[in-house]
Amino acid sequence: MNRKKFLQTSLISAIGFTACRTANSGLKPIQTKTKNVKELYLPALHPTIEEGNIQKIKYNQTGNQFAVSEYIYGPKKMGPAPHVHDTLDEIMYVIEGAATIMVGNNITRVEAGAWHIRPHGLVHTFWNAEDVPVKFLDIYTNQNFDDFHIEYKAAKKFLSDNKIPRDSQVSFDKLDEVFKKWGIKMFHDQRKPLMEKYGLL
Repeated sequence: MNRKKFLQTSLISAIGFTACRTANSGLKPIQTKTKNVKELYLPALHPTIEEGNIQKIKYNQTGNQFAVSEYIYGPKKMGPAPHVHDTLDEIMYVIEGAATIMVGNNITRVEAGAWHIRPHGLVHTFWNAEDVPVKFLDIYTNQNFDDFHIEYKAAKKFLSDNKIPRDSQVSFDKLDEVFKKWGIKMFHDQRKPLMEKYGLL
């Protein structure tokens, strides 16, 4: 019996043995180290082109392992200024349209159905270079980014309520108070040149 035939026969036998043993013993739960995590069902939301993010899965719902948010960016819309995380890792999955991701000097177009992983320690940003909206999921690991979003939105509301321009140094200083707390270094001065270079809003 040649090697290929032997491997095929062995694999089939192993599958058959496992199936028989499972049928006889019944299904058993797989034990994991994660505690206090329950089954979670999230119903589908109606499609929308409204920009912003929707928190889909909270950090504490996964036993403090990860969180998931859904984002929608309009055509030619710029994302945040280039920045770097001390701890947070990000995993993006594009649902509709395409996102343009910049990591360092490398630019990647991530189409619908594709994934992009951005480990902590790498300077990055993203934008929508297309003529149609982009919808994507961002998965956050290693950090409770739910609480960051709450504090970040509160800081932005403060700036808006006090009519402080977004690109002013006062605005940067206020937002940096939140970013620093969460281990994020922002390069605010790099955002506008990227917008001008790629014709973004």
